[in-house]
Amino acid sequence: MISSENGLLRAYVLMNVRGRDMVGFVEEASKLVAKKLSGKLPQGYFIQWSGQFENQVRATKKLSVLIPISLFISYMLIFMNFKSHRKSLTIFTAIPVTLCGGILLLAIYGYNFSVAVWVGFIALFGVAVDDGVLITTYLDQVFGERKPKTKQEVIEATVYAGKARIRPAFMTSITTILALLPIFLFGGTGIEVMRPMAIPSFGGMIIGMISWFIVPTIYSWFEERKTKNVRF
Repeated sequence: MISSENGLLRAYVLMNVRGRDMVGFVEEASKLVAKKLSGKLPQGYFIQWSGQFENQVRATKKLSVLIPISLFISYMLIFMNFKSHRKSLTIFTAIPVTLCGGILLLAIYGYNFSVAVWVGFIALFGVAVDDGVLITTYLDQVFGERKPKTKQEVIEATVYAGKARIRPAFMTSITTILALLPIFLFGGTGIEVMRPMAIPSFGGMIIGMISWFIVPTIYSWFEERKTKNVRF
């Protein structure tokens, strides 16, 4: 039986890729195949890569648009709440920190970037931004109540607010980390899909704890600059 697609006869060469990313493999293999078959294919014949590679390329193109849009929408929602680009950007400093944590754990486990990995990063960014909003909101509340006028008062207010909000942020992160542990410790059906999504979240949340100190520090630095302009 001769199979066809879109009015063209076709023949399949099946293969599995392990230990490296699909897109990188196809790009390298395409060059080698083109070099080997240069001028040898009969007229009307051509080679087309399909299957999971084609699906991944299509999904990657969509994600390259959706991820910036989702980050922009998140930023605008935060800006609408705080009415300050300075505070919004301070909150967003958590994203590169958690991104580094996620990439580090991906490298340790030997995973490559894929659609599942990017889904895990999107979830991670949401948690990171949420922690930043939690801390910044309480910093605003404490500074609104105390109205610090000196550098020392700014530092004391920042330390007080930071201590009060690091605990709930820690409880949220540690609960999520513990919930993800079984994915790393046990196998089972579907684990090959769940683990690439869990790795960025797990690594990002652990390293992302640094942002709990970065956000208050940046907030305090801006407030200290304000006190220098106050005249008594």
